[in-house]
Amino acid sequence: MKNIVKSISLLMICYCITGNVFAQDDIDAIRYSQTNIAATARSLSMGGAFGALGADFSTLSTNPAGIGLYKRSEFTFTPALENRITSTDYLGKNSQDNKYNFNLGNLGFVWAFPKKNEKSPWKGFAFGLGYNRLNSFQSRSVYEGVNTKNSLLDSYVEEAMGQNPNSLYDNYPFSSGLAYEAYGIDIYSNDTTDYFSVIPDAGELQRRTKQTSGSAGEVVLSFGGNFSDKIYWGATIGFPYVRYNEDVIYEERDVNNTIQFDTNQVGAPYANAYNFESLTMSQTLATTGNGVNAKFGLIFRPVSFLRLGIAIHTPAFYSMHDEFKSSMTTHFENGSSYSFDSPFGTYDYNLTTPFKAIGSAAFVYQQFGVLSFDYEFVDYTSAKLDANDYSFIDENAVIRSAYSQQHNLRGGIEWKYGIFSVRGGAGLSTGVLKSSVSSKSTDQHKTMYSGGLGIREEKYFVDLGYAYTQSNEFYRPYSLPNENVDGAFSKIKDHRFLLTIGFRF
Repeated sequence: MKNIVKSISLLMICYCITGNVFAQDDIDAIRYSQTNIAATARSLSMGGAFGALGADFSTLSTNPAGIGLYKRSEFTFTPALENRITSTDYLGKNSQDNKYNFNLGNLGFVWAFPKKNEKSPWKGFAFGLGYNRLNSFQSRSVYEGVNTKNSLLDSYVEEAMGQNPNSLYDNYPFSSGLAYEAYGIDIYSNDTTDYFSVIPDAGELQRRTKQTSGSAGEVVLSFGGNFSDKIYWGATIGFPYVRYNEDVIYEERDVNNTIQFDTNQVGAPYANAYNFESLTMSQTLATTGNGVNAKFGLIFRPVSFLRLGIAIHTPAFYSMHDEFKSSMTTHFENGSSYSFDSPFGTYDYNLTTPFKAIGSAAFVYQQFGVLSFDYEFVDYTSAKLDANDYSFIDENAVIRSAYSQQHNLRGGIEWKYGIFSVRGGAGLSTGVLKSSVSSKSTDQHKTMYSGGLGIREEKYFVDLGYAYTQSNEFYRPYSLPNENVDGAFSKIKDHRFLLTIGFRF
């Protein structure tokens, strides 16, 4: 089985590491399993801690029992503005980039049917239909630094060793085969399977620019009710989707004209033609997925000021489709250049996301405000990849061995003064990696702070919410079996603004 630590540190420098025409792995499974549900401004400004409060459209994707607290029908929509700032340290140099994005946080209808018979314990029912945004993949990052130890091409030499050059591209069309066709690596003579890199010694500038786009969301269909103003229940059938696009440009350059090919050292017959100047590798990936899941929830109000909530989420079952392509271009000091493209790759597979459970408590003081807390448990070891023509044994083994249970804590407060509300919240998410394979550089915990304002009239309401989230990311551009490869450590800061406009009828 592949080394676990290398697997969790490597975020695919190419889309075909092992020679297969796909590279779906544990990184993909975790990326598409993670959610950040605070689809309305009110829920965002209170840290997303709405599991026991209800009567907010975002709860249809967290604790659907919240639909049972609706007394009147409602329509809401939430435009959003996001800005992600990524600051990356690599080989002693810091680089920073950012990306803005406008999107839709939620759009939903709730039809409430209160019971007029005061003697009946059933106080009403409600039906909901709409959309909640679950995650955003919008980002842009860059890093660069002078590597004095090794090169991406060294990893391709390791992969190609012993392979027949005539079949290398067929076996590794997205990695070493591509580098061979573009003269990034070559053989010593026509009758050997011994390869060398056109960068014989380190000293090249390495730069990587990555831009991602897309989102995860779900269409929700929910139903719930109110029993004696004590027990609220609800269920949601969700139809989640994933849209993820990734464009990566990786470069290595001899910016100081210090890399010279040593003919005597390697004995290559055409060594004078290999005075390296630059290489550029471009990669694109487009992933689409559609699935189904179910959520069930209860809220219990033992006394007027206290609400206790519980919800469970079944795994989401996705059908996924990947499309990917790579290309490499090399330039040499004698003016020659070579460029080659990989084939256009596609692959269909399935993803099962983890089970979730949420426990909640809220203290509600009608005239003054609310205080709310959520605890969410997610077992990422249960995420699973499968396909009709590939077993994903190694990838699923890495998920079980390297990942862990995540604990998400959220808290929020709302203070009311007439029709006006002031809100605040915070959240903490533990890392998804086991302590045995994580370190300070691979720590993926998240912290979030939020706040907002609201105005609530009889027939309409307007809420404004803001959240600041900070997280870390670690990336190693390639791996070598007998040599350490430096990684890039990124600090990610997300600024998110939501404006929710709602109408009651």
